[in-house]
Amino acid sequence: MESLVISTLGRAKNQDFLEQVSSLLDQADDILVGCQSGARSLKATTELVAAGYKKVRNMGGGYLAWVDHSFPINEEEEEPSAN
Repeated sequence: MESLVISTLGRAKNQDFLEQVSSLLDQADDILVGCQSGARSLKATTELVAAGYKKVRNMGGGYLAWVDHSFPINEEEEEPSAN
């Protein structure tokens, strides 16, 4: 689920974002929002707070900052091939 979608005009706000979030989460749930650099997730976090969500946090700097700070990353292990 994205707060922005790619359209023929470029990136556009996902008009169904809040509806999609509310179908999955309650306003009292802990929510961590992240993206690659932190800019889109900040916009999404602001929108969620304005809509009444109480425990919303933005992953400041996004995934790029996480990697720059050498924080741990759990990569999915590939399943062994069934040859």
